[in-house]
Amino acid sequence: MVLQFEILDFIIENRRIICYHVIMKTNISMTDIFKNPRYRGKHVILAAGKIYTAKTGEGAAEILKKLEKTHPRIIPEVAYLPKARYCGF
Repeated sequence: MVLQFEILDFIIENRRIICYHVIMKTNISMTDIFKNPRYRGKHVILAAGKIYTAKTGEGAAEILKKLEKTHPRIIPEVAYLPKARYCGF
């Protein structure tokens, strides 16, 4: 599946981007997000056809608070995708 993204806004703390807001051009599900290595090591929130990511749990909580205000009737899907580890076998 080919996906096109448009980054709308982002939050900067201590000169680092902690989370950003992406608009999807196509319909997407969490299984598509799990397959994409771009989201490894991040908290991912899927709501209203949009993907929100945060590097920390605090950033994800901040996004959820904003979503509750802007989209009160939508239930977001939330997941953390850990980075892949090499086991050494």
